[in-house]
Amino acid sequence: MDTKQPLIYALDSGNSNAKVSAWNEAKNSWEWTQKAANSITEAEAESGYPLVWCGVSKEIPAIVHHWKGPILSLGANTSLPFSSKYDQSKWGADRMAAVAGAFSRNKNADALIIDAGTCITVDYLDSVQGHLGGPISPGLHLRAKAMHAFTGQLPLVNLDGLNPNTLPQFPTNTEEALILGAYKGWKNEIEESIQQFKKQKPEGFVYLTGGDSKYFEANPKNRIFAAPLLVFEGMVHIWKWNR
Repeated sequence: MDTKQPLIYALDSGNSNAKVSAWNEAKNSWEWTQKAANSITEAEAESGYPLVWCGVSKEIPAIVHHWKGPILSLGANTSLPFSSKYDQSKWGADRMAAVAGAFSRNKNADALIIDAGTCITVDYLDSVQGHLGGPISPGLHLRAKAMHAFTGQLPLVNLDGLNPNTLPQFPTNTEEALILGAYKGWKNEIEESIQQFKKQKPEGFVYLTGGDSKYFEANPKNRIFAAPLLVFEGMVHIWKWNR
């Protein structure tokens, strides 16, 4: 192991893919981010560096089986740097990491964490009471798939490459209507969560993460931030807390 450049590997194994980022403790910055897990070399797996990972799949990623350094798997028994009212045995590890990422950015602030992935997960982090929990609902692509799967004739629309700025106000065909409906329902739900939070905590921070968060416009002036690496930040913070 190169002790001059100590790295912490963080693995996020989601429903769609598994990605790895490496934190350089000496530089206090990311060495690199979001590489595909299957691109990690054998030499990296045998480097002796620590690996912290979270996953929503029941299958353990192959990289974990081959890793030679210390491993921390986030789960029901993981020690967290904040209190939580959520049943940790039923709390998704990716959500746990996202909340830890928000906590690491500002330990004394109220925060709303919105992870827009396969599902929308919303978590409330109170500066006094700790993590309060939050709802789970269908994500953008899941809404389109549900309308196709549970009806007789509605087609499955492709949302890849979606450009919200080009969506028609009044769709004139079924495909456009499905795309607009899925997007508006998804966007309106996120906006409502933010509005309710801001009414209660006007000085609070909002963090948007997850693959589909790119379709929602951040507004740093109103403390609404795009945080694509929030889950990885949280994993690194939890590792440091537990070592």
